[in-house]
Amino acid sequence: MLFNSCATVYRAIEASQGIFKFNNSRLTLRDPKSRPFASMGKSEIDDFLTEMISRVGLCVSEIVLPGQPGSKSSKFSTFYVKEPDETKKFPIIFGYAFSAAEEIQITEIKRSLSHLLSQGQTVKLWNGREHIIVNDVIRKGGSREKADAVLGFDGKPMISVSLKHLKTGRATQMQGWAGLTGKMGVKEVIDFADSIWKTGASRAWRSIKSKDLKMESCWGVGSDCVDIIAAGGGLSLIDDGMGGHKITADKIGGIWYAADGKAPDGDFDPVLFCRPSSNHSITTSHGVLKGIRMMVAPCAVACGSATEI
Repeated sequence: MLFNSCATVYRAIEASQGIFKFNNSRLTLRDPKSRPFASMGKSEIDDFLTEMISRVGLCVSEIVLPGQPGSKSSKFSTFYVKEPDETKKFPIIFGYAFSAAEEIQITEIKRSLSHLLSQGQTVKLWNGREHIIVNDVIRKGGSREKADAVLGFDGKPMISVSLKHLKTGRATQMQGWAGLTGKMGVKEVIDFADSIWKTGASRAWRSIKSKDLKMESCWGVGSDCVDIIAAGGGLSLIDDGMGGHKITADKIGGIWYAADGKAPDGDFDPVLFCRPSSNHSITTSHGVLKGIRMMVAPCAVACGSATEI
């Protein structure tokens, strides 16, 4: 056996190509600003990565989608790989600029926009404050970006959108609002981490009191803030009855506007949440707790599967 751990697999793949590097957790883009798969669909990306894996003498036995049993990532597919004559499998994750779910939604918006433009319509999209003329869609979706897409005019960015792909419009289909990297100095986050340590809970939640923490988790911070959050399945642009157009969905979870100055509520209300994760750890006042991931998640995701602490 040439490979005896995930790390040995990751390092072999890292050394065999120039796109990804190993960050001791998964493979990430060497250049975070690059978009190597921007023109490719999910099946093409899977084929490309499978070929990359084969170059180091491994084969892919299974590809597990995010959120499915056996998945090791909430955003990216998990590639289970093994040596041809061996049975031991290693879960491998490639982190890149966008997920297939976001690709589906961006394609839906592009198709709807193109249809309206082909009819000779001037598309004036509501951004929460006013109608803005748009005629194209610019892909975003970097690992640290809130915006998944930006609707623009002749290439100039005009309206930024965060996309949440929910096939039936239910909040329970969301993975989360945001991670808590950079928020470990926030008192509410520290108190929650300390409660996890004290209770020994591996799956727990707590309401968020800070409006700023809620807003930043959903909308972003500074120049990374988005104008619209669109959660649902089957996105399109329709007449809004006010002389312009708006984003909607066949299976709608919610369409929210930053201009309203509120975080989503109800089932989508952002709460502190932790769950088991072998690749994560959290820092508490008492020390580091391994095997736990802490995040901000919709209430429906956290409250239905965890203990309130």
